[in-house]
Formats: sequence, C-alpha cells, structure tokens
Amino acid sequence: AGEGPDVAARLLQTLPAGSLPKLRWVGYISSTSVYGEDLGGAWVTESSELRGETRKAALRIAAEGQWRALHEHLARQEPTAVHLFRVGGIYGPRRNVLESLGRS
Repeated sequence: AGEGPDVAARLLQTLPAGSLPKLRWVGYISSTSVYGEDLGGAWVTESSELRGETRKAALRIAAEGQWRALHEHLARQEPTAVHLFRVGGIYGPRRNVLESLGRS
C-alpha cells in the first residue's frame, strides 16, 4: 500500500477542498532501485537513466511521475516544493526511514 502510481492522485481526491493551496512542501521517499539492479560499478546521479527492472522499482518510477504531476498542479495555485528522496537499503527489518529519523 502507498507505493502505486496512483498515490498522488488519491491524495488530491482525499484532501479536503481548499487544503491543497496551503501545502508548502511535499516529500516522497522513493528508492535507489529505480536506477536498476547492477550498473557494473558505474556512478549514479540524479540524471541517471531510470530502469525499473523490478515490479517495485517500476511502481516507484510511476509514483515519482505522479508526484511530479502533483507538483505541477500545485504550482499553478501556489508555490509548493515537491522533493523526491531516493534512499538505498529501505527494505528489511529496522530499515524504515521515517522510524530511523524518529530515533535520531
């Protein structure tokens, strides 16, 4: 849940009318898996090709696109920042990024 490409669209549908212009910042925690599984030791940058070799990676790429579209929608109403964070190693026990931030 919360990973599919329709998350941003559902956000637009579920937030109370008039609440979107009040948003100043939206963050989405994605994954470095969007770059692919094995790049042969090559460096990855934000401008590297998105390869989505697994189902989860493909879903995250689609979700990132939806968050970018949400940004464009919000920016027409009021300046709103949307940041995509591509975090590595987010799957597995004790790897919840938000819980880790809460512990620090």
